[in-house]
Amino acid sequence: MYGRMGKIIHVEFLLVTFSLLGLQEGCCQHAALDPFTPHIIGLDKDSAAQTLVVKWNLTSAILEDEFNITFEIQVGRTENRAVIQTSNVSVIHKTNETVFMWKWWSELPLECTDHSMRIRSFLNNTWSSWSPWKTVLGNKAKEKPQLYPIVKAFKIGSTAYICCIPSQGATVTEIKYRKTALPLININNKTKAIKMDNLKSSHCKGDFQDCKDSAGHRRLNSVYVFDPPEEPQNVNCETRDLWTVNCNLGMLLDKCENSFIQGYFPKKKCVSSFCGFDVIPGQLVYNITVTIALENKQADATGSLTMDITKKVFPVSPTILSKTSTPRSVNISWTLKGNFSSIRLICQIITNNLRSPMNYTFEGKSTGVYHGLIDGLHPYTLYNASVRCAAAQHFWKWSEWSSPIHFTTKPDWGPDLWRQISPVAEGQNIILLWKYNFESSGPISYYKVTWEGQQTEVSANETQTEITIGNGTCLINVTAVDSVGSSPPSQIIIPSVSGRDESSIEPQRIHGSREGFIVEWQQKEWVTCGYTVQWCEVLGSPCSVLQWRKFPVENTSAFITSGNFRPGQRYTFSVYGCKSDGDWLLERKTGYSTELAPKLRPDVTQGEVTYSSVTLVWTFPENRENHTGFIQGYLITVQNTDKAELFNISIDDSSTKTFTIHGLEAENHYNFSVAAFSVAGIGPPGSTLVNTRKTLAYYIIILLASILIPVLLVVLLIRLTWPNRKLLKDLMMDFFGVPVRMDIKSLKLDHSLFEASRKTQAEEMKEPPFSKLEILDPKQESVLLMSASVYSSSENLYRSIPHLVRSHCSQSSHTDCNNQETDFSNLTYISEAPVKEDHSHCTFPASSETQMADPRCQTNPLIHNMDYIASDGIAL
Repeated sequence: MYGRMGKIIHVEFLLVTFSLLGLQEGCCQHAALDPFTPHIIGLDKDSAAQTLVVKWNLTSAILEDEFNITFEIQVGRTENRAVIQTSNVSVIHKTNETVFMWKWWSELPLECTDHSMRIRSFLNNTWSSWSPWKTVLGNKAKEKPQLYPIVKAFKIGSTAYICCIPSQGATVTEIKYRKTALPLININNKTKAIKMDNLKSSHCKGDFQDCKDSAGHRRLNSVYVFDPPEEPQNVNCETRDLWTVNCNLGMLLDKCENSFIQGYFPKKKCVSSFCGFDVIPGQLVYNITVTIALENKQADATGSLTMDITKKVFPVSPTILSKTSTPRSVNISWTLKGNFSSIRLICQIITNNLRSPMNYTFEGKSTGVYHGLIDGLHPYTLYNASVRCAAAQHFWKWSEWSSPIHFTTKPDWGPDLWRQISPVAEGQNIILLWKYNFESSGPISYYKVTWEGQQTEVSANETQTEITIGNGTCLINVTAVDSVGSSPPSQIIIPSVSGRDESSIEPQRIHGSREGFIVEWQQKEWVTCGYTVQWCEVLGSPCSVLQWRKFPVENTSAFITSGNFRPGQRYTFSVYGCKSDGDWLLERKTGYSTELAPKLRPDVTQGEVTYSSVTLVWTFPENRENHTGFIQGYLITVQNTDKAELFNISIDDSSTKTFTIHGLEAENHYNFSVAAFSVAGIGPPGSTLVNTRKTLAYYIIILLASILIPVLLVVLLIRLTWPNRKLLKDLMMDFFGVPVRMDIKSLKLDHSLFEASRKTQAEEMKEPPFSKLEILDPKQESVLLMSASVYSSSENLYRSIPHLVRSHCSQSSHTDCNNQETDFSNLTYISEAPVKEDHSHCTFPASSETQMADPRCQTNPLIHNMDYIASDGIAL
């Protein structure tokens, strides 16, 4: 019984790879393919779809090589987990971190009872252990019976199960379908079910089910049996204003008249075969999915299409606002509802005198007015005109024609006049120009020009003349004369020179197209007789072909077209406002119909150069009118010729003429090039070659080397000559004849002598009343000192030496010291002591304790028996 109820209708197996960090077990390496016990990590139910989704992984190890593995999955039902389905699923393991997922669909609603699953794996002809059961619970009994599924739809001819859970403490006694009781199937000790085979089409309001339990409670429900809707065909969507998209789903109704098919669109639900949605600002391409669902039934069908809304534009009919006519033309203004700023529009105007409409191309606007000029009309003639529009680039459909507008052209008022003014010494030079359609009056004989009491006649083949006037305001009349008579005079007023400073008005950039230019201007309240737009079609100085068009006061824009516009040529449009004292320049517009790459190359020179940077300086006339496009900036190319490295730097300011490149390598050769660029491309480059300087460390090394090397050489020389320094000194003294120094030095007494003198306090230094300074030869000093060292063996230590004695008298002495300089021939250097002691057994300084205890050995006899001895040849 359970086997039949658990029949698998749909099985879906997915292999999902997760990060190893999401796994809690299975971190060991695996050398051989052994069986693994699966670990169920999730069992989820979808009651509406009657599906269970189980997820598991392998717990024993993580497998790194590719292999086949089989899993056996058992589905159990009720609290006893009676197995109703066993399925084997084989997969190819390809990664070392895997989580497996399996979806199972149940014919019995999942609310009826518990459902469980367990899994084991099969590898190398060995089954692993079963994983523990994982269970999702069914609904428990409540105060009233429960009948499942709730409002479910089934297809005609299918089989369905309906279950009933009785109220608490009761049992199910009866389940009816279409008022017929069907055999009960035991699901568990309380829940019962019925099986409905080969279902027939239900009533439009559904077929009722009825469940009754032993407590007398009942539960009613309904199911629908139907043919599923077909996939939508010929879904057609288009937009009329780029604000909303409208779709036609066709006649998609089922057999029940009150059961409409519904379409689901972005942010909107449709309840009829015509539906739409709002456009998302900035988004032009939409992936539209149309879902058709039967009302109150769980069934649908889906159709989808990808739509670029700019390719399905079907504008609404234009609304004509106004018309302004001249004797031979009419300017029509209209609006078009919608946001067309992302596309270009093509519009047509047709009049009753045209065999085919006239085409006009515009840049679309979100809101705004469009204008179209029709010329070639006849003066004082009744006309009607209509307008329609469509997308220009991706044509889909023309809009409907607008309601016609009726107008009558004005009478012919003579030639259309304009002028060029230039200052001269006598005042102002005027080049007067005109246009005239002479068909209505016949061939022109000549033109008559009058001004300030003067008159001239111009040939019929000419359309301009040149005159000179003063600096004040001047009125000029031009009349066309034919064989019948003359046209009404056309007038133009030349304004006074004072206050007419046209050089201060800077041109504003505009962007044209192959079709022409859209020129817009600010409306001025003081303009009373219209606006004139002037431009030069053939560039030159002066302009060889000057063109102009006049517009009424209410106009603030014009679309200027011409077959003479050339790519790469800059055109300047001057807008004049007319009032009682003439036409005054209001604005200047300059632009290209098509921009080209620049043709001039910058003149590049190098500025400051360091070991890691180079400053480039260049000159370039970025505002020159003969450029083939607006100069947007400059492209600097840096090439290291030593290493074949290359990179670019873009400067987006055309006024910048200097730039410092940092991060270069020292002592490298670089080729720098600078090229101007426009929106159309890059012009020819100007270049310069630069060698970067040596690094600061190099110069520091050179400086240190220039100092350290001589110092090291001197130190080395001193080290080599130090052992022979005395000999070298004597040689140099003899060679250069340097006099001997006569330095007076104090006697360097033996340390023991000083100690003995300090302890005994034998003598106290006092200034003698009379002293003699004896100057000796330095060589005699060494003889004296050598003799002193052998004092104990000789009584006569010194021999008499000729010398000069200089006397000295102290300030405290009363002795007459004057004239005491005496030459002595026999003066001893060391005077004899008054008491002579035997020092023969003593050595100096004392070298034994016996000598140190003998008082006779405490004092050096040499010092004891002499007054003073001075080194370097001087004795006191």
